[in-house]
Amino acid sequence: MAIFPLLQKLYSHLPGFSEKKRKNMNRRLAFHEWTKGFRRFFRRPFVFLFGSPFHSNLGDQAQTECIIAWIRKNLPRHEIFIASYMNTSPRLLKKIRKHIRKNDILLCHSGYHMTDLYDEQSHYLRIAQLFPDHPLTILPQTIHYQDNSHAQATADVLNAHPDCTLLCRDEYSYEVARGLFNKCRLFLYPDIEPPSLAISSCLNIRGRASSSA
Repeated sequence: MAIFPLLQKLYSHLPGFSEKKRKNMNRRLAFHEWTKGFRRFFRRPFVFLFGSPFHSNLGDQAQTECIIAWIRKNLPRHEIFIASYMNTSPRLLKKIRKHIRKNDILLCHSGYHMTDLYDEQSHYLRIAQLFPDHPLTILPQTIHYQDNSHAQATADVLNAHPDCTLLCRDEYSYEVARGLFNKCRLFLYPDIEPPSLAISSCLNIRGRASSSA
């Protein structure tokens, strides 16, 4: 609602407001402004891209640019909402869950995220659990687990999603995925580059996933 940011600004200037309360109010206002695009009643469909890099690795940054270019070329009617690992909070996911629509698209950023060497995949798993009624596509991944229990826990979550597509960026990752994610739709596909026919096709497929090369 338009009244919310007005009240936020008004209250933040009232005497007696502590600096802590003022900062908290400013954070709430920034979140409100950041998410207002997909909360509008009359809006175009959105592509929600999760897991974009917040670090300075140029290869990861280049992947983001390629993904954005691909979306703009192939989905020109869609707007793009980008969330990094750092700002994909439970609050944000709850807000998207509340306002997501049938024509919106959920994408997870490409990279080396399907691993237990660090914890970036946890957001992808949370998204899979939170949106079981919405197709989920995970862009090209390197897949490697040191602990079999972590690998199986990941597989349990993704296999439970009725429409999950996972793209594997190399043959090793694809073979690992075939052993773990037997209920997901699998593609052997390198990092996104035009024309991304596999990605185009998997976004148009609905229903329970099945493995394919």
